[in-house]
Amino acid sequence: MKRIIILFAVLCLSLSSRAHAGNSAQVMADACATADPGILRLFDATAFMLNRGAQQVVENPDHTYAMVPMTTYTVSPYGQSLDPTSAYYGLPQAPTGRTAVLISNNTLLTVAHTDPFAYTNYIYIFGLRAQNIGGVCQYPDPAHIPAENVYFASKDSAGTYNGVVLNTRSTTPGDYVVITLDRTVVGRTPLAVRKSGFASPEARFAGVSFSQRLIPAKADLAIQHTNENSPNGVRIANVALLPGASGSPIYNLDEGVVEVLGATINSCAYFAGQPNGLYLLEENCPGYFTSVNGPVTAISTLPAFHDADLIFRAAFEQ
Repeated sequence: MKRIIILFAVLCLSLSSRAHAGNSAQVMADACATADPGILRLFDATAFMLNRGAQQVVENPDHTYAMVPMTTYTVSPYGQSLDPTSAYYGLPQAPTGRTAVLISNNTLLTVAHTDPFAYTNYIYIFGLRAQNIGGVCQYPDPAHIPAENVYFASKDSAGTYNGVVLNTRSTTPGDYVVITLDRTVVGRTPLAVRKSGFASPEARFAGVSFSQRLIPAKADLAIQHTNENSPNGVRIANVALLPGASGSPIYNLDEGVVEVLGATINSCAYFAGQPNGLYLLEENCPGYFTSVNGPVTAISTLPAFHDADLIFRAAFEQ
């Protein structure tokens, strides 16, 4: 199996050298950049939502799957040609997609953006994160994805989604949808979602997403927040919510709960024009605070939540 191998030490040097001058925060980091068990659990519970309108997974002769088509990261999502020295230049890049998080053995939480939600229009893929193996940062191979990491929405014999329908797009503050998968997810621990109360100002936050639809997933390790209890939800800053980050879990490491999902652009990463006409991905942190979504607790107020309580009990009960 062909894999891209990058030395861990070189990776860390590259990430720090590409940071914006005067900035000590590191955003959009690979999983290799941390040994924090909470952040690694967050990586493992985060799935890429492959949009079947632009991409497919194709079964290989060895029963692994390939994501096709795939491009390389040489142009930003805004059509700007990147300088080859830009962070993550040349990495695999999906043409479109979102991020979701596992909240029970067969249930994902993400943003809806539409109502009704097109559950079967996506393929849900875990394991697309870097692994630190013996001090070497090993990247996933999008051309050979193990079958146990590829999931579909639950559907009946006619191909119609038959899982739980729970969408806050049109009914409450917030923009959430839950997705019942076609089978139990193996080898991954679901994350709890805040059911009541608010984060403390001292809590540490982290987020994982497929920002810019880069493979592997990247983490924001220096998210800042305010203790926000308004209907608009927690306010965060110092994040890299670029295209592909919709649905990314913002995780409270100290309390062990997902506080909110990224749903709008709020980024301290940007594409800086260079004299040569190309662009570099740079950082200017901390960014401004903004409410990225409504409170997740809105889900527990919906009648459908109570109907599906057994499905969500492990995720929501604290």
